[in-house]
Amino acid sequence: RYSRLARRDGILALDKVINEVDDQFFYEGLRMIVDGAKPEAIKEVLRNEIDFLAARHRVGISIFKAMGQYSPAFGMIGTLIGLILMLRNLNDVNQIASSMALALVTTFYGAILANILFLPIAGKLKERSEAEILKKEMILAGILAIQAGEVPGMVEQRMVSFLPTEYRRLYMKSEAT
Repeated sequence: RYSRLARRDGILALDKVINEVDDQFFYEGLRMIVDGAKPEAIKEVLRNEIDFLAARHRVGISIFKAMGQYSPAFGMIGTLIGLILMLRNLNDVNQIASSMALALVTTFYGAILANILFLPIAGKLKERSEAEILKKEMILAGILAIQAGEVPGMVEQRMVSFLPTEYRRLYMKSEAT
C-alpha cells in the first residue's frame, strides 16, 4: 500500500498516511524517507537500531542460559551439604534420613529449575528475538525499496521472499482469492 502510494503520488504523499503506522521502527523509516534522507543514512540508522535491539536481547537470553547452566551446580552443592550433614550425624537414624532427603531434593530442584524453567525461557526469548529481528529486517528492506521507487509488485515480492515456504503459499492463496 505504501509503495503504491509513493509510486503513484510521490514520496511526500506518505506524509499524509504516516501517522497510521503503529510500528515505531516502520514509522521512523517512513519519516526518514519523507524527510529526504539518503538511503545510506536510513540504512545506517535502522541497522543500528536492529543491532542494538539484538544486543539487548542477547543479554536477557544469556542471563536465563546462565541460570539454567548454574542451577544443577547449585543443586549439587546442596547435595554435598546434605551429605556432610548426614555424615556428621551417623549415630542418629532420623538425622540421616532428613539429611539424605535434603541432599536429594536439592539436586532435584537444580535439575527442575534448569530444564523446566530457565533453559526453556532462554529458548523462547531467542525465538522471539529472531522473529522481531526478522520483522525489522523486512521493514528495512521495504523502506529502502520504497525509497528507491521500486515497482509495488517488486516490493511485495521482496517482502514475500522473507517468508518460509509454507507461509508464502498461504500468502499467495490469500492474494489469489
